Amino acid sequence: MSTTIQIAISPQGQITIPKSWRGALGVKKGDKVIAYLKKTPQGVAVILSSKPENWTELIAGSGRGLWSNSDTYIAKERNSWE
Repeated sequence: MSTTIQIAISPQGQITIPKSWRGALGVKKGDKVIAYLKKTPQGVAVILSSKPENWTELIAGSGRGLWSNSDTYIAKERNSWE
């Protein structure tokens, strides 16, 4: 789904999420959403997502590959001590 609309920012710096978008997110008045900024070729995008029921499942695997070369790095450092 891809929908682009123009949203005004209130004098207090707030925006209103359109009803159709709230329905698509599955959120209602008083619910919290997750918002983050993402750099894109066109500039910076605001990404909204409904609050996850389980934070552990949301972040599981997010660090995969982060330490993929750790054994090589440690071996190289240890060898440099000699």
